[in-house]
Amino acid sequence: QVIHSDESGIKGIYICAPRKILEDYLMILDGSRLNPIRITEQFLTCVNSLHRQNKISSGRIGFLYFSAKNMVSLFVANNKECEMLRKIPFESFEEVQTEIVQSLRSASAKSWPKHYDVIYYSGNLEEIGTLETTLKNVFDAKLEKCSMVDEIQTSFSGEAYFRLNLLRKYIFSSREMRYIQTGANIVLVLCLLNLMSLSIRMIHKNKAINKVKSSYQVSEYQYAVDLSRNVK
Repeated sequence: QVIHSDESGIKGIYICAPRKILEDYLMILDGSRLNPIRITEQFLTCVNSLHRQNKISSGRIGFLYFSAKNMVSLFVANNKECEMLRKIPFESFEEVQTEIVQSLRSASAKSWPKHYDVIYYSGNLEEIGTLETTLKNVFDAKLEKCSMVDEIQTSFSGEAYFRLNLLRKYIFSSREMRYIQTGANIVLVLCLLNLMSLSIRMIHKNKAINKVKSSYQVSEYQYAVDLSRNVK
């Protein structure tokens, strides 16, 4: 997805997954008679949720999502344009705090302004109070907790910030493909049967025509034509 483009260049992001793994997941869903419409990175739906709440506004904002015990996802936007997306695995709070500060500092160092208007977060972190104090001291930015709106509604909304979808080339599920192939085979068989029927009818008509032709001579036909003209 292209995020921004101008005369100097184009900015964008992409997501990918091994086809075999993706198709294995699709087979599981298909076996449960579920037809997925979109498969994407979970953190992107969280950013979409932030966007729906009008929190990605002018200025520089950060977003931290503590999705698991030892994982945090980080998003930075400047004037509504994505500047950084990063997943940070960690083993201790000191480690993740250092990584968060360095990532936020790196993003803010690339362009103006250098500060953050607000840094949002979602999820749970035991040491969130200590992190809030650190971010306040380093970036003079407040840390604000935000809730995530319905991810299903967010994923299919036309207002989505990220629209990446791993199912872009998978229009139909494997179950639907089987139905389509079965239907196509039935139509093909019916067409062949209809063609055979027409061929048999044409053969019978040709035989009838040949039988009529063989019942008279050309001279007899011409005599009948002349006689018909004379009668008129």
